[in-house]
Amino acid sequence: MASESAETEESPCPFVISLPGVYAPQHDTRLLMVALDREHVAAGADVLDLGTGSGALAVRAAQLGGRVTAVDIARCAVATTRLNALSHRQRITVRRSDLASAMQDRRYDLILCNPPYVLSAYGLSSPVAYGPTSPALSAGGRPTIPGVRTRTSRPCQ
Repeated sequence: MASESAETEESPCPFVISLPGVYAPQHDTRLLMVALDREHVAAGADVLDLGTGSGALAVRAAQLGGRVTAVDIARCAVATTRLNALSHRQRITVRRSDLASAMQDRRYDLILCNPPYVLSAYGLSSPVAYGPTSPALSAGGRPTIPGVRTRTSRPCQ
């Protein structure tokens, strides 16, 4: 079941849908949107939303006039961002990509990033090795902070 996030009076956060496996926008996303609003994004400014997740920041940047490229390594996040761009009638280039590929041969006026920082069940003090079978890769294949559980319904890649 998809989760939903709605705009409130305190928050410029647009209504977005988060498909299963995609972290739904929380308070930190709203804080970033307030900061984004204060940046006064110029019409046509090239904006990169790195690790876009639900695409909430990408949608807001496009609403403010930015020419937005949103990237995420997780397929379900890419699908979610495309869905939210369509539902908000915003033209956003959405790609499945990692940091190095997203930045290759491109320049951006503004880079947005709200990385996943969910904790795993292994605790803050335990050292974690990141590899293909690592328990630290419990948030859709992305590194997590040891000690906090993921809030996604299932990881996706």
